[in-house]
Amino acid sequence: MRIKKNIFIFIAILLFCSINKRLSSEIKNSYTILSKTQTNETNGNFEAIGNVKIKGEDNFSASSDKLIYEKNFSKLKLIGNVEIENYKIDNLIIENILSDELILFIDNGRLIINSKEGKRVKTRIKL
Repeated sequence: MRIKKNIFIFIAILLFCSINKRLSSEIKNSYTILSKTQTNETNGNFEAIGNVKIKGEDNFSASSDKLIYEKNFSKLKLIGNVEIENYKIDNLIIENILSDELILFIDNGRLIINSKEGKRVKTRIKL
């Protein structure tokens, strides 16, 4: 009987640790988004349009004309007059990005930065 009780307690601790880890990762990726309009779909996708401002942890900020978050692909897309400040990934610090479009893959931190034809992307980094 005592062994069954100990196994139950061990499983409860593992379950709690798993839930706590998942909550910690969700809190880590929290942002404040301001815009003229925002919509949230039932599949978890999110869209913000009009003077979009984003604030995050570690002094991270971004702005664009439009934001699209695709939950299933863990992808955040900023479109139009994109400016990013203080984006950190591993040992790389991006102080500033100016572009027309930015795609951020949230699960691995990968960035794709595009500009309109005839324009250039500008990035300032610290290694």
